[in-house]
Amino acid sequence: MRDTYRFSYAFDTGDMDTETVYAFTQAVQSRIANAFQTAYPDRPVALSMDHLTLTKADFNAVYGGLLFVAVFLGLVFIMAMVLIIYYKQVSEGYEDQQRFAILRQVGMSDQEIRRSIRSQVVLVFLLPLAVAGLHTLMAFNIVRYVLYIMALQDTYLYAWTSIGTFLVFAVFYLLVYMKTAQTYYKIVRPGVS
Repeated sequence: MRDTYRFSYAFDTGDMDTETVYAFTQAVQSRIANAFQTAYPDRPVALSMDHLTLTKADFNAVYGGLLFVAVFLGLVFIMAMVLIIYYKQVSEGYEDQQRFAILRQVGMSDQEIRRSIRSQVVLVFLLPLAVAGLHTLMAFNIVRYVLYIMALQDTYLYAWTSIGTFLVFAVFYLLVYMKTAQTYYKIVRPGVS
């Protein structure tokens, strides 16, 4: 078996654009390969070069597209979920309109109606939020191991981004809940805002 030589060269190239870096690495790689081929004509030459600018460009090309797709699909699914829950509540409001009219006739106050609507609507909204939080908590270790395989080993960063994402989702969910409860109340109590 032939001896294997490993060499590592580092250059401080300063700040260069991607095209210049690509041309530079190709020129350096060609010169080094020619020098080794001349010095050791009986040995094959395998050369690999990397540059921070090229690595960043590759990283942005791969993960930038994935980030866009993930955010886009996340927004689509959130909007679909919001619309499904909103229109479900609105249709239930029209179904409950007669029931609340009867309750109002027997003496139920507007404040009691609002409290009843709030408790009815909050269950529909809090249950999916609680299940999402539980799913995130249960999948935490599995996702952490997958991220570890992909060389993303900062568990605290993953934990805080998960918590932050859940809180943003919860705030968005709360806004939808408030709008839905308001619309539901307008349906069951016409003429009152």
